[in-house]
Amino acid sequence: MGAVARRLEEKERLLQTTLSAVEKELLLRQQAMEMHKRKAIESAQSAADLKLHLGEAQRRGAHEMLPRVLLGLSAHTLRDAPAQVS
Repeated sequence: MGAVARRLEEKERLLQTTLSAVEKELLLRQQAMEMHKRKAIESAQSAADLKLHLGEAQRRGAHEMLPRVLLGLSAHTLRDAPAQVS
């Protein structure tokens, strides 16, 4: 009976060691998941900020270009308009 008890105790130690290793791995995976989650949130915020800045820059660019475009269209229209003879 002593041999059976020793084998069972050895098996229990192995299972306890395995359980401990699995628990440590689970903890590390949870920490990595949280880190990746935070990184994803930061990246999403950065993307939203960049999109906002891009929209602002495009609007500013359009406002700055509009007078030049209108001036160019006016010059083009005047140049290409048929001369009115009276």
